[in-house]
Amino acid sequence: MWELGMELGKNKPATLLLVAVLAVSSLIAVKSLPSLAISKPSVPEILDISFSAHPYDVPPVTSIDPYTGKNITTQAGHRVENKTIDFTVKNQPYSESEGKLYYQVGYKGHYGDGWSSFFQPISASSGDYTVLAIPSDILSGPPEGKMDFRIRAGIGHVASYEYFMGTYIYELHGEKSDWSSIQTIAIGDATVFFASAPSSASNLSIEIVVVAVMVAAIVGLLVFLKKRKRKDEIHA
Repeated sequence: MWELGMELGKNKPATLLLVAVLAVSSLIAVKSLPSLAISKPSVPEILDISFSAHPYDVPPVTSIDPYTGKNITTQAGHRVENKTIDFTVKNQPYSESEGKLYYQVGYKGHYGDGWSSFFQPISASSGDYTVLAIPSDILSGPPEGKMDFRIRAGIGHVASYEYFMGTYIYELHGEKSDWSSIQTIAIGDATVFFASAPSSASNLSIEIVVVAVMVAAIVGLLVFLKKRKRKDEIHA
């Protein structure tokens, strides 16, 4: 390469001609590449909005005291309420060669102007629809307030970048749809639901009571039939 460069330096017309040929060849090569354009997804269709609670228990964390050898609790067990606002969205067809289908949820106070979005896009499920479960903590306004939500779809690949000390920024490399129509939720309605949502523990208690009643009824029926049989045998 070095010798070729020296020779071209001595013959400027030949150099210009070679540069022109290389430039034209590059343009032809670029035009011959397959198109990498990604289809713009359609606006998501929201099928349902509901509230749900999925409580679960976190067991206590224990360890051995290095001085006494006793088993000590380093973190008490606790219950996680895990209450969510669930947006059910109809999935749309797309080509897997273009990437994956994602959803992004935007939110704001009903009377405000500035929209915010959740940092990490949500991957679509493999079924006909996807449930976007948004933590209920987002409902930060007073009970008499309202919040607006909107959803858009994206097709492509999501890359994450560390912003600061474990905080990440997520960027979609692909195409995004327009935002859906605005869905307004009354904060008070969600608060009432979450306050009355039964936990798994209370559901378990109800099931135990029902089973106990059924067992008692069956035992009582067997005792009654047994006594009646004995009575019939005596009269016979």
